[in-house]
Amino acid sequence: MTAAVVAVLGISITLLHFPLSGEWRVYALVLAAVLIAVVVLAFVAVVSRWRLMGDAARAIARLPELHNWMVGKEPSIDAAESNLLDFSRKAPGAFRASLILSLLWHAVAVLQVYVTFRLMGVGVGLVDAFSLEGLTKVINMVGALNPGNIGTYEGGNMLIANIFGVTATAGLTLALCRRASGIFWAGVGAVCVIVMKRADGGKAESR
Repeated sequence: MTAAVVAVLGISITLLHFPLSGEWRVYALVLAAVLIAVVVLAFVAVVSRWRLMGDAARAIARLPELHNWMVGKEPSIDAAESNLLDFSRKAPGAFRASLILSLLWHAVAVLQVYVTFRLMGVGVGLVDAFSLEGLTKVINMVGALNPGNIGTYEGGNMLIANIFGVTATAGLTLALCRRASGIFWAGVGAVCVIVMKRADGGKAESR
Protein backbone atom coordinates (compact mmCIF):
# COMPACT_ATOMS: atom_id res chain seq x y z
CA MET A 1 0.00 0.00 0.00
CA THR A 2 2.74 2.46 0.93
CA ALA A 3 4.72 1.61 -2.21
CA ALA A 4 1.62 2.30 -4.32
CA VAL A 5 1.15 5.67 -2.58
CA VAL A 6 4.77 6.64 -3.28
CA ALA A 7 4.39 5.50 -6.89
CA VAL A 8 1.26 7.62 -7.39
CA LEU A 9 2.95 10.70 -5.90
CA GLY A 10 6.06 10.12 -8.02
CA ILE A 11 4.01 9.80 -11.22
CA SER A 12 1.99 12.91 -10.32
CA ILE A 13 5.12 15.00 -9.73
CA THR A 14 6.60 13.74 -12.99
CA LEU A 15 3.47 14.74 -14.91
CA LEU A 16 3.45 18.22 -13.34
CA HIS A 17 7.14 19.11 -13.48
CA PHE A 18 8.76 17.20 -16.32
CA PRO A 19 8.11 17.29 -20.07
CA LEU A 20 6.66 14.02 -21.30
CA SER A 21 5.51 13.16 -24.79
CA GLY A 22 1.79 12.69 -25.36
CA GLU A 23 2.04 8.90 -25.44
CA TRP A 24 4.09 8.68 -22.22
CA ARG A 25 1.71 11.12 -20.52
CA VAL A 26 -1.27 8.88 -21.35
CA TYR A 27 0.56 5.82 -20.00
CA ALA A 28 1.44 7.68 -16.81
CA LEU A 29 -2.15 8.86 -16.27
CA VAL A 30 -3.55 5.36 -16.80
CA LEU A 31 -0.99 3.84 -14.44
CA ALA A 32 -1.67 6.49 -11.78
CA ALA A 33 -5.41 5.81 -12.03
CA VAL A 34 -4.85 2.06 -11.62
CA LEU A 35 -2.59 2.53 -8.59
CA ILE A 36 -5.03 4.96 -6.97
CA ALA A 37 -7.78 2.36 -7.43
CA VAL A 38 -5.54 -0.27 -5.82
CA VAL A 39 -4.85 1.96 -2.79
CA VAL A 40 -8.54 2.81 -2.37
CA LEU A 41 -9.56 -0.85 -2.65
CA ALA A 42 -6.90 -1.88 -0.14
CA PHE A 43 -8.04 0.81 2.32
CA VAL A 44 -11.69 -0.22 1.97
CA ALA A 45 -10.74 -3.88 2.36
CA VAL A 46 -8.87 -3.22 5.63
CA VAL A 47 -11.60 -1.00 7.09
CA SER A 48 -14.52 -3.26 6.12
CA ARG A 49 -12.60 -6.55 6.58
CA TRP A 50 -13.32 -7.41 2.96
CA ARG A 51 -11.20 -10.37 1.88
CA LEU A 52 -10.20 -8.76 -1.40
CA MET A 53 -7.07 -10.83 -2.05
CA GLY A 54 -8.76 -14.14 -1.24
CA ASP A 55 -11.77 -13.35 -3.42
CA ALA A 56 -9.49 -12.30 -6.28
CA ALA A 57 -7.47 -15.52 -5.94
CA ARG A 58 -10.63 -17.64 -6.06
CA ALA A 59 -11.84 -15.74 -9.13
CA ILE A 60 -8.52 -16.38 -10.87
CA ALA A 61 -8.69 -20.06 -9.87
CA ARG A 62 -11.90 -20.40 -11.88
CA LEU A 63 -9.87 -19.93 -15.06
CA PRO A 64 -9.01 -23.41 -16.41
CA GLU A 65 -5.49 -22.36 -17.43
CA LEU A 66 -4.61 -21.06 -13.94
CA HIS A 67 -6.72 -23.34 -11.74
CA ASN A 68 -4.03 -25.83 -10.73
CA TRP A 69 -1.44 -23.10 -10.19
CA MET A 70 -3.70 -20.93 -8.02
CA VAL A 71 -5.45 -23.60 -5.92
CA GLY A 72 -2.26 -24.48 -4.07
CA LYS A 73 -1.67 -20.82 -3.20
CA GLU A 74 -5.15 -19.98 -1.85
CA PRO A 75 -4.47 -21.16 1.75
CA SER A 76 -1.34 -18.99 1.97
CA ILE A 77 -3.16 -15.97 0.53
CA ASP A 78 -6.09 -16.42 2.95
CA ALA A 79 -3.71 -16.80 5.91
CA ALA A 80 -1.74 -13.68 4.98
CA GLU A 81 -4.91 -11.66 4.49
CA SER A 82 -6.33 -12.85 7.82
CA ASN A 83 -3.13 -11.80 9.58
CA LEU A 84 -3.33 -8.35 7.99
CA LEU A 85 -6.99 -7.80 8.87
CA ASP A 86 -6.56 -9.12 12.43
CA PHE A 87 -3.40 -7.05 12.90
CA SER A 88 -5.18 -3.78 12.13
CA ARG A 89 -8.05 -4.67 14.49
CA LYS A 90 -6.29 -6.31 17.42
CA ALA A 91 -3.22 -4.06 17.52
CA PRO A 92 -4.11 -0.76 15.83
CA GLY A 93 -1.19 1.06 17.45
CA ALA A 94 1.35 -1.43 16.16
CA PHE A 95 -0.38 -1.42 12.77
CA ARG A 96 -0.09 2.36 12.49
CA ALA A 97 3.54 2.18 13.64
CA SER A 98 4.27 -0.37 10.91
CA LEU A 99 2.76 1.93 8.28
CA ILE A 100 4.80 4.88 9.57
CA LEU A 101 8.00 2.81 9.55
CA SER A 102 7.23 1.68 6.00
CA LEU A 103 6.80 5.29 4.88
CA LEU A 104 10.05 6.23 6.61
CA TRP A 105 11.78 3.42 4.71
CA HIS A 106 10.55 4.95 1.44
CA ALA A 107 11.87 8.33 2.60
CA VAL A 108 15.28 6.74 3.19
CA ALA A 109 15.10 5.23 -0.30
CA VAL A 110 14.50 8.72 -1.74
CA LEU A 111 17.48 10.02 0.24
CA GLN A 112 19.59 7.16 -1.12
CA VAL A 113 18.75 8.18 -4.70
CA TYR A 114 19.57 11.83 -3.94
CA VAL A 115 22.89 11.09 -2.20
CA THR A 116 24.02 8.54 -4.83
CA PHE A 117 23.43 10.98 -7.70
CA ARG A 118 25.14 13.78 -5.77
CA LEU A 119 28.19 11.60 -5.17
CA MET A 120 28.30 10.96 -8.93
CA GLY A 121 28.22 14.71 -9.52
CA VAL A 122 24.71 14.67 -11.01
CA GLY A 123 22.66 17.75 -10.11
CA VAL A 124 19.43 16.11 -8.95
CA GLY A 125 17.11 17.73 -6.38
CA LEU A 126 15.02 16.04 -3.72
CA VAL A 127 11.88 16.45 -5.84
CA ASP A 128 13.63 14.72 -8.73
CA ALA A 129 14.79 11.95 -6.40
CA PHE A 130 11.26 11.47 -5.07
CA SER A 131 9.82 11.26 -8.57
CA LEU A 132 12.51 8.82 -9.65
CA GLU A 133 11.88 6.63 -6.60
CA GLY A 134 8.14 6.66 -7.29
CA LEU A 135 8.71 5.50 -10.87
CA THR A 136 11.17 2.88 -9.61
CA LYS A 137 8.32 1.39 -7.56
CA VAL A 138 6.46 0.89 -10.83
CA ILE A 139 9.50 -0.88 -12.29
CA ASN A 140 9.56 -3.16 -9.24
CA MET A 141 5.87 -4.02 -9.74
CA VAL A 142 6.45 -4.84 -13.41
CA GLY A 143 9.64 -6.70 -12.54
CA ALA A 144 7.74 -8.98 -10.15
CA LEU A 145 6.96 -11.06 -13.24
CA ASN A 146 10.69 -11.46 -13.83
CA PRO A 147 12.54 -13.73 -11.35
CA GLY A 148 14.82 -11.55 -9.24
CA ASN A 149 13.83 -8.51 -11.32
CA ILE A 150 17.22 -8.99 -13.01
CA GLY A 151 17.67 -6.79 -16.06
CA THR A 152 14.22 -5.21 -15.74
CA TYR A 153 15.32 -3.11 -12.77
CA GLU A 154 18.55 -1.93 -14.39
CA GLY A 155 16.93 -1.19 -17.76
CA GLY A 156 14.03 0.57 -16.07
CA ASN A 157 16.37 2.82 -14.10
CA MET A 158 18.21 3.76 -17.29
CA LEU A 159 14.91 4.66 -18.98
CA ILE A 160 13.68 6.68 -16.00
CA ALA A 161 17.00 8.52 -15.75
CA ASN A 162 16.59 9.70 -19.35
CA ILE A 163 13.20 11.19 -18.47
CA PHE A 164 14.92 13.40 -15.88
CA GLY A 165 17.71 14.43 -18.22
CA VAL A 166 20.24 12.13 -16.54
CA THR A 167 22.53 9.90 -18.59
CA ALA A 168 21.67 6.24 -18.93
CA THR A 169 25.09 5.42 -17.44
CA ALA A 170 24.20 7.29 -14.26
CA GLY A 171 20.86 5.48 -14.11
CA LEU A 172 22.57 2.11 -14.49
CA THR A 173 25.13 3.02 -11.81
CA LEU A 174 22.32 3.93 -9.42
CA ALA A 175 20.58 0.63 -10.11
CA LEU A 176 23.77 -1.37 -9.53
CA CYS A 177 24.51 0.51 -6.29
CA ARG A 178 21.02 -0.22 -5.00
CA ARG A 179 21.27 -3.83 -6.13
CA ALA A 180 24.52 -4.16 -4.17
CA SER A 181 22.97 -2.64 -1.05
CA GLY A 182 20.00 -5.00 -1.38
CA ILE A 183 22.34 -8.01 -1.57
CA PHE A 184 24.25 -6.73 1.47
CA TRP A 185 21.14 -6.38 3.63
CA ALA A 186 19.82 -9.72 2.41
CA GLY A 187 23.09 -11.23 3.67
CA VAL A 188 22.65 -9.49 7.02
CA GLY A 189 19.13 -10.89 7.25
CA ALA A 190 20.33 -14.40 6.43
CA VAL A 191 22.97 -14.21 9.18
CA CYS A 192 20.34 -13.00 11.65
CA VAL A 193 18.04 -15.91 10.75
CA ILE A 194 20.88 -18.41 11.25
CA VAL A 195 21.79 -16.90 14.63
CA MET A 196 18.14 -16.89 15.76
CA LYS A 197 17.65 -20.53 14.72
CA ARG A 198 20.78 -21.59 16.58
CA ALA A 199 19.62 -19.71 19.67
CA ASP A 200 16.18 -21.37 19.48
CA GLY A 201 17.86 -24.76 19.04
CA GLY A 202 20.00 -24.18 22.12
CA LYS A 203 16.94 -23.27 24.19
CA ALA A 204 15.11 -26.37 23.01
CA GLU A 205 18.05 -28.60 23.98
CA SER A 206 18.31 -27.02 27.43
CA ARG A 207 14.67 -27.84 28.06
